[in-house]
Amino acid sequence: MMRRRLAIGLLAVSWSVSAQDIDLSSLDKLASRAKSANRVSLDRDQVVGALSMLSGSDLESKKNLDGLKRLAQNLSGVEVRSFEFEKKGQYSDSDLAGIRAQLAKLKNWSKIIDSKEDGERSEIFMSSVEGHRGLAIIAAEETEVSVVILKGVASLKEMGNLGGIMGLPHMSLGPVKKNE
Repeated sequence: MMRRRLAIGLLAVSWSVSAQDIDLSSLDKLASRAKSANRVSLDRDQVVGALSMLSGSDLESKKNLDGLKRLAQNLSGVEVRSFEFEKKGQYSDSDLAGIRAQLAKLKNWSKIIDSKEDGERSEIFMSSVEGHRGLAIIAAEETEVSVVILKGVASLKEMGNLGGIMGLPHMSLGPVKKNE
């Protein structure tokens, strides 16, 4: 359900992303409690370098890879923190409060989506400063938390194609079937 709302919200907007620095270090303490923790911090050169190491073995993979390389030329950075916990209650909403507070204090940032349902919460923040925009996503379920910051120019479809690469979570763009 949360993925569907996130996907609908992402489809509703298209922008160039250039986020001011957002300090994600407050999330580091979650890693010791999580059964799995992923941290991705890439600047523009690292994004381009990482994607240059990928290869497409068939036509569909080559098409996806070409799209990712086009995206990489425009992305100036990617920050991801993703945690999966063994059971409910191993993190609290207050663990995300510092990130929300930073986004609330940053000039020209606003929350464009805030959705809560059945123990899940999705928040999307967007910034626009002199034609440059930033995107921050906070997705929290009972046993999972992901925070994604994307910087650079990108279409939503291209951003969705980053899922599963370099530790980035899959971001479904479009309807999600119930069994997914």
